[in-house]
Amino acid sequence: MELSGHQQQVCWEKVSRVNSFFRLTHPYCPEELSQKVLAVHALYACFDLLVHRASDEEVAQRQLEWWRNETLPENIEVSRHPVVGGLRDTDAFSFFPPGALSRLVEGAARRLESRAPANL
Repeated sequence: MELSGHQQQVCWEKVSRVNSFFRLTHPYCPEELSQKVLAVHALYACFDLLVHRASDEEVAQRQLEWWRNETLPENIEVSRHPVVGGLRDTDAFSFFPPGALSRLVEGAARRLESRAPANL
């Protein structure tokens, strides 16, 4: 299955905000993997944006908790988030070994905690 128009738009917006070179390299991706790779990169972009560009740590922590819940196996099938839906609809979740999504969220949590304080 492929990304819907809305899913594709959101995925491209997320990826473009953190990886300007992705548009240059993505055309070289095998066509049968193109949509999956876009969705996976969009998920990574969501975490990167959350960790590196959040101005309020408390809000970022709540958003991270939302992602933790949204990427639980029992919630993936009902998620309305376009990136999670794109991962689901393209079967890109098959790229992740068991437990990888929770480790991805935990890694984002560690990076968020290690950020320098916004105000000293």
